[in-house]
Amino acid sequence: VKVAFFTAAFISFPFLSFQIWSFISPGLLKKEKKISLPSLIAIPFLFLLGAAVVYYLISPIAWKFFLSFQTSQADSINITLQAKMNEYLSLMMTFIFAFGLDLSKNSNFSSATFPPPTIKNSNCSVLRNIG
Repeated sequence: VKVAFFTAAFISFPFLSFQIWSFISPGLLKKEKKISLPSLIAIPFLFLLGAAVVYYLISPIAWKFFLSFQTSQADSINITLQAKMNEYLSLMMTFIFAFGLDLSKNSNFSSATFPPPTIKNSNCSVLRNIG
């Protein structure tokens, strides 16, 4: 069930992002649309790039690290890998999701289009120091 949900979310992401863009775009100014659209197009590609980085670069390094804990010496405790498909898939999906979001987060969509709010003229000194 977990793999089916992950695959469905992965495949439906472009359609979902198009629906979100269709909802948000009428409320944006032309300048904001011009800034947001390239980032919106780049986000799925960056997500796929993050997934590829995990699968081809990070995963082999991680498995070498995990397998380095195996020992088969006669005078010490034997530590052997007892791999389970559920744990492998869970780890790989977590890696892919985390790295995909990390690379897509680095696009300038959130910071360039919607800067964080600041409090400038406030009577409260605590709020003025925060912003």
